[in-house]
Amino acid sequence: MHRTLKAEATRPARPARPARPTPELQQRAFERFRAVYNEERPHEALDQRPPASVYAPPSRSLLRRLPEMNYPEHFQRRRISAHGQLKWRGRAYFVSETLHRQEVGVELNSAGTWNIYFGPALLAILDDREGVLRPLDRGLKARKQHG
Repeated sequence: MHRTLKAEATRPARPARPARPTPELQQRAFERFRAVYNEERPHEALDQRPPASVYAPPSRSLLRRLPEMNYPEHFQRRRISAHGQLKWRGRAYFVSETLHRQEVGVELNSAGTWNIYFGPALLAILDDREGVLRPLDRGLKARKQHG
């Protein structure tokens, strides 16, 4: 899709259709591309049908805001910043932009580090002695935090 978009709407190869000189004209090119791509152009993955012919709007709507999470009384609570950071003991640790403005629970564990929870889900281990937040996703590397 991106290669097709680039070829059709941003960098057309045909001299008769140069890149658009103004943002407004470029926006119109994007809108034309989107209409053709979704409503007219056949797609191999859809048995040569355009996406609009098979699209159905969702039957339910998403919550505009998640409900507040409940944490045990011994947990400390911290609100994740708009930039996805947890403020802890004068330092900022990146957790996730997805959780911006959500409250997380912080619990001291037996190793002397801190478990970071979002509701019942354990997200990460915070070692504030080393200044490192270790995500539970083993594919992610721990990052030393500065702040």
